Amino acid sequence: MKEKGGGESAKGFCAGVDFRASGAGSPGSPVVAGRRKALAFVKDRRGFLEIYMLSLFTVVALTVFAVLTGVAFGTKKNADVVYQMVGEAIDFAGRAASRDTGGNLESAETLARQYFTLAFSRMTGTAFNGSSFVPSGSSPIKGAATLEGFRYVRPGDPIPGGRASVPGFMATLKVPILVGNVPFVGPQFLDVQMRCYQPAGRVEL
Repeated sequence: MKEKGGGESAKGFCAGVDFRASGAGSPGSPVVAGRRKALAFVKDRRGFLEIYMLSLFTVVALTVFAVLTGVAFGTKKNADVVYQMVGEAIDFAGRAASRDTGGNLESAETLARQYFTLAFSRMTGTAFNGSSFVPSGSSPIKGAATLEGFRYVRPGDPIPGGRASVPGFMATLKVPILVGNVPFVGPQFLDVQMRCYQPAGRVEL
């Protein structure tokens, strides 16, 4: 009798822990259905996060591109303004030197250089110290611009874009162009080398 009772007890215990027999692990059970719903939810959220991150990256990339484009445009605009002033100052210097030397331009290089530094200083609101144009007050040049060279150009000499067909003068400057102000760093400059040639205008005496 004890053995029979023990067997029934063991049988009852096994039946109590047999989840497969109770239907908990069957495909249609609530547990399996819950797991499937949880996995589907995670997959949906993962797709949402991927789309969100892609959208965020696109917005950041477009913002950076717009900022860099604006900086490049502003830098080029400032450089063009200064380059135009260089050309106008050379033109004035050539005409003034031609007038003072009776048209003998080849011997007027030093005189033309003096006229150039005078004209460019007044145009840009800078002071020439013998080698550089130093800004003072309101000026399109925000840092000291170095005059690297000023020379007479003979016909056939190399100039930007080819060779000179008529006599003239050419100036070479290194001009710091303001790029922008970086937070906690300050203004940032880009050194631009400018080589500008102007044919010497003849002045009727």
